[in-house]
Amino acid sequence: MQAEQQLSSSESMANHSFLHTLKRWARLLIRSKTGMVGLVITLLVTLLAIFAPLIAPYPPSEQNYTAMNVPPFWLEGGSSLIFLEPIILVGIC
Repeated sequence: MQAEQQLSSSESMANHSFLHTLKRWARLLIRSKTGMVGLVITLLVTLLAIFAPLIAPYPPSEQNYTAMNVPPFWLEGGSSLIFLEPIILVGIC
């Protein structure tokens, strides 16, 4: 019985120590400008990785080779439809 109380007491001390250390690191991170910039960049990259299938739904091997030598849309002979071709080809629109 006494051994169980000591075990639960040491577990709660370990949890308290871990939470205290975690809170201390969180305070330091929030106060630091470079820490916040790093956190924002890390979160941005993580969100981009999670939502990558929605951002770029086409495989990188699927390319439009007919449009390789087409000039940019702001020059004569160029077309802004080049950006919509994958959508038109798939039939989403």
